[in-house]
Amino acid sequence: MALWIPALAPTWSLSLGSALCGELYVWAGLWPRFRGLRVPFWALGGAQNAKLDLRPKLWRMRGVEDYLEEIKRLEEDGERITATVLARILDVSLPSASEMLKRLAGEGYLTREQGGTILLTPEGRRLAHTMLRRHRLVECLLTDVLKMGWFEVHSEAHKIEHAISARVEEALAKALDYPDFCPHGHPICPVDFRTTRRLSELEPGERGFVAQISEIKEEVLPYLDKIGLRPGIEVSVKDLAPLQGPMTVETPDGVTSVGFELAALVRVTEVD
Repeated sequence: MALWIPALAPTWSLSLGSALCGELYVWAGLWPRFRGLRVPFWALGGAQNAKLDLRPKLWRMRGVEDYLEEIKRLEEDGERITATVLARILDVSLPSASEMLKRLAGEGYLTREQGGTILLTPEGRRLAHTMLRRHRLVECLLTDVLKMGWFEVHSEAHKIEHAISARVEEALAKALDYPDFCPHGHPICPVDFRTTRRLSELEPGERGFVAQISEIKEEVLPYLDKIGLRPGIEVSVKDLAPLQGPMTVETPDGVTSVGFELAALVRVTEVD
């Protein structure tokens, strides 16, 4: 048994009659990726007319982590970081993204340069890396232990990462034997010493090993896997259409064509 109560304000005070079982679902709608907070009735003590006072700290902290994590991910991918880009990725309005970035700058997590470019401060970078490390360890758990596909674990890991404590994070890393990279090929440590190039930068006759694939456009990952572009495989460029047209590439799965924009999501290392 559950009671659904829509919440329209950032603070709630709800009077509840006595309840024996079930859950109270409170929907805040503050962060697009957050889907609700479950409060078991037994946590209210079972008293009649119990008072529940919820404040948006949980949602706000998750929002901070989401923004910093995406900024760090864009930085790793070599992408320009602006409020417009973040609004698109986080599926929020531009005014909402701008307001959040202003707040994060005021709290010392980032700076905003002329032209709108966003840079992380040392404190912002520390928190962003913590969240990325937890996210990528969860992805490793899902692929290595639960045998899920590399192309389907990103969104699932995002649902879990915010609930992981520092203690669980280290236990998870130890259980996975301290992996160096996530299933998409991104480093779990703060620094990546590999030299990589975008697949879209290769010329016909050049080849390399797929080092990492960006999750920024998660919806294309199953397609890339289907055509044989996945982390760890060797790929060679056979032909390149002019004006940033599609590339013809060969993978262990055979010869295929990939658009320039998709090829830019793939980074390769040189073959020795």
